Amino acid sequence: MELFRQEYEANLPKNYGKIAFERLQMREIEKLQPQKEMSLNVRDALDSQHTFNSGENEQNITRILRKLSDDEICEYFANVPPGCTALIMQNWQTISDKVLRAISMVVGESLEELDLSYSTVGLFHLEILLARVVKLKVLRINGCPNFDPGCMSIVNRVSAHHVIELYADGCMSFKIDTLLILGGCIGFHAPKLANIRVLSLANCPVEDKGLGGVNACCRHLEFLNLCECSKLTDESVCTLIKQNKHLEVVNLTGCLKLSNAVVMALGKHCRGLQSLNISKMAKIGDKAVISLLLSCPKLQALNLAGLRKLTENVICVVAEHCQDILCTLNITGCEKITSNGLDALIEGFALVQPSPTYVGFQPLDNYLELRLRSKFLCSFILLLISTVC
Repeated sequence: MELFRQEYEANLPKNYGKIAFERLQMREIEKLQPQKEMSLNVRDALDSQHTFNSGENEQNITRILRKLSDDEICEYFANVPPGCTALIMQNWQTISDKVLRAISMVVGESLEELDLSYSTVGLFHLEILLARVVKLKVLRINGCPNFDPGCMSIVNRVSAHHVIELYADGCMSFKIDTLLILGGCIGFHAPKLANIRVLSLANCPVEDKGLGGVNACCRHLEFLNLCECSKLTDESVCTLIKQNKHLEVVNLTGCLKLSNAVVMALGKHCRGLQSLNISKMAKIGDKAVISLLLSCPKLQALNLAGLRKLTENVICVVAEHCQDILCTLNITGCEKITSNGLDALIEGFALVQPSPTYVGFQPLDNYLELRLRSKFLCSFILLLISTVC
């Protein structure tokens, strides 16, 4: 550090003090000058802020990036109220480093949620945009074609201990290397996203080796979306399930190589599971689904569409064990389950109705009210019995 300081001082111009003094004088003069009037485009953008931004601390600049010039965008952020925690800037193809620096200077220190979906964000952009970010919690990069392992390294370096939600649906680089970097498997003492609660990799070309990177760091997942990740096998997915026992929402639709072992692993290790989508998983049969229904007392939504091996044995188990909680069931394409069996099941459920868009049932419109009323009634009866006794 001392050598660096000496080298820096040696390279300064001889009249450095004078130059610095003159710059300070110019700044003081600029402060005394009347402020430049805000451009009409920027004023309109600020006026429409409440229309396109859902919250006071959110800035949705998707339209602004296409409509305003670089100078106008910088002027816009110069007038944005402090404390922005969420920034949405989707679907842009080009953006200058000048604009990125302006955004980073204004919202970097307070930013907690960033949405770059369907944009051409790359390594260069993230280096500037995340330069001042210190507490990023939610990152959305759905459909970003240029998000590569280098980009993942920057996210790890900047927010490894803060990111709890990562949405990367349709990102083609999430195959092996990017996920290994996510898990800190590449590099000496490399940072990793160890605190992720929500992970969505739908329509990504994830392979078992890549999912190993997720296995290396994720122990607290509550939401997992592997929709259409058709290259994955039982071994890697079961390992991930076994070490994430707090999973509540899981989507495995279209994972064609997965079998009963995955569903049974969910039933064994994730007793708090509330929603599961295993549609189009042709290898799944009665044994696995019944085991799941008997093991997960909090299951509220179950999508079994396209599971042709299922029989009405599943319906019998639903009728006997799931009346109190299960409120959404999709059995479209389950050819061995008759409409009569489904109708009889729905008649026995007080809080559901037939679904108009798929074969199965859905909650009644006043489902929550009826459930709360029944819980209150049960509590009152138990209190009355205990008082009498």
